[in-house]
Amino acid sequence: MHYSFPNSCVSVQCEECRYLRVGHSRECPTSFTSAFEDTNISFTSSFTARASVTNHWLRQAFIVNLGFALLIALRYLSTPTSTPSGPEAWAFALTNWFGQFAVLSMIAYTLIMPFFMLVRSQKFQQILFVLLTTFIQLLLLLDTFVYEQFRFHINFLVFEMFLKGHGQVIAVDNYSLSILLFSAIAIGAIECFVLGKIWNKTLIPEGRPKFSLSSGKVLALGFGIFTLSQVIYSLADFYQYRPVVRLGLVFPLSEPLKMKNFYASLGLIPKESVASSQEKLNLEDNSELNYPLSPIRCQKRSKLNVLWIVVDTLRSDMVTSEIMPIAYALSQTAQSFHHHMSGSNSTRHGISSMFYGIPGTYFESLRASQTAPILMDEFRRQSYEMGIFASAPLTMPEFDQTVFSHIPGLKTLSRSETDYGRDQEVTEEFHRFLDHHDKTRPFFSFLFFDALHQSNMPPDYPKLFEPARDRSSHLDLSAADPTPYFNRYKNSAHFVDTKIGQVLSELKKSGLDATTVVLLTADHGEEFNDNHLNYWGHNSNYSDAQVHVPMVIRWPRKGHNDLEHLTSHYDLAPTFMKHVLGCASQPDAYSSGKDLFLKQDFEWIVEGTSDNYAVIRKNDVTTVKFGSMSEVTDHHLKALETEPDPAMLQQVFHEMRRFYKSH
Repeated sequence: MHYSFPNSCVSVQCEECRYLRVGHSRECPTSFTSAFEDTNISFTSSFTARASVTNHWLRQAFIVNLGFALLIALRYLSTPTSTPSGPEAWAFALTNWFGQFAVLSMIAYTLIMPFFMLVRSQKFQQILFVLLTTFIQLLLLLDTFVYEQFRFHINFLVFEMFLKGHGQVIAVDNYSLSILLFSAIAIGAIECFVLGKIWNKTLIPEGRPKFSLSSGKVLALGFGIFTLSQVIYSLADFYQYRPVVRLGLVFPLSEPLKMKNFYASLGLIPKESVASSQEKLNLEDNSELNYPLSPIRCQKRSKLNVLWIVVDTLRSDMVTSEIMPIAYALSQTAQSFHHHMSGSNSTRHGISSMFYGIPGTYFESLRASQTAPILMDEFRRQSYEMGIFASAPLTMPEFDQTVFSHIPGLKTLSRSETDYGRDQEVTEEFHRFLDHHDKTRPFFSFLFFDALHQSNMPPDYPKLFEPARDRSSHLDLSAADPTPYFNRYKNSAHFVDTKIGQVLSELKKSGLDATTVVLLTADHGEEFNDNHLNYWGHNSNYSDAQVHVPMVIRWPRKGHNDLEHLTSHYDLAPTFMKHVLGCASQPDAYSSGKDLFLKQDFEWIVEGTSDNYAVIRKNDVTTVKFGSMSEVTDHHLKALETEPDPAMLQQVFHEMRRFYKSH
């Protein structure tokens, strides 16, 4: 291979001359062998010299590409719903903008540098780097458009739907393709020109690096600024300052730092200052949401009370006369929906789907803007007395900032150190609530029992189901025999059932049971290797074991009815808005659900979040996990020989962005 160098090697046969001075002479050796004979230089020193120059050039190239990326990333801040408002928001946006991309650049450099050290041909190095950086910059540019349109960042699902959807999901016309091609050519040409200039300035004939942009200082500065942005966000999260919090997921690969509990535990910020600061800072609504889509029209329909009972991880098959006799007896006098699905396999999105009736993809925006559900706001507007009693903390998940964000005096944490102790505390709090209830007003009470989440119960509680584990631990789960674990879970369900019995007994003693709608359900289910794939617990798949939950509603004067149509948590808000609060607005103005009592199967529902979710239909489940398309299965994770339905996914994408403001 021949190389030309000004003032040095005119034409040589060895690559080493590109980097090494031969002695103190500017003459080049006539052959690879003579170079080593004349200077006694080993191959190791040759590799070190080549690596030094390549490493130096790469650092400069990454800094230049950081600048390109920063320019493109400004598009994320240019949309109306992502533009910072106020100095604090701009401080976070700009520090996160520069810091995040600097850190990503540093990580990319660290990963790619060892590989490039092994490539001997500098021509190949340069071509490969230009192709790689052109692709990344083009991908970043595309992501700005995807985020603007869908409110989530580009992932493998988008590519798969583009390739397999035949234009039904993501349509790209010839004009768009031409723009895409032009952008790729333009970015590639700029990369070639700029990186070529850097290469020429990096070397002098003797091979020592000459040109430098102080890349180490730039990257160190970027890391420091990124750290500063996370501190700003964590403080904004602590004070629940909307203008900053809503910008947390604007940039790709963002995972903002939340240290609310940490700050409070250390006493670094006085707790009493939080409420006043929140009231002061949250006056301006900077939400990117368009929820509801239109004003809601409601006329007070009745004075029905509502008792909303949620049991964490309660499976649909637990409501039996043997396992939960109280809940079973309730179901025999109520509307029992036997094919009811949660809105997720996790607590955060399972509970939010009950009250908002929209997919979990909106949760972060709801939290950032502290937008309460239309359902809860309407209960308050109609002067319902609120009694919110939860065994699990309402701060994590952040229901104090979402579902119950507008509830004054909200109690977010119970005192007992054990979950079964907290369940008893919830029961007692409801008793006191009824004792002091203003009988001239209807009430809404939410009870959240948590002992079943860890399959716990008091040590002296009788073990009705044997053999059962003596303790609950997720670390020693085994696929061999789930029976002892499942029996412990059933024993815990029986214990929680006694708490439900105490609650219903207090309601009856108060004389309010005849005018109270009683709802019993769960945030999600719990799996005990039901599908023989070694899945345990929840939050890992969307099979029936994890998302099929009980739904029992005892409605005054409605009697008992076993209902077999497909229903979901999304249907709860429309049902209560219509039949309790007298709202005439169409459900699609504020929900993805329908009236439970219409007896219509849902066509499909979305469960989970934007990068880890499933589309549930009557006969199949299409799972999208961590941004990549997985196989279509039945409700027990058995793979089906079918492709995802592009038309259905087009509807899903629409529903996942329908409640955002249009641009």
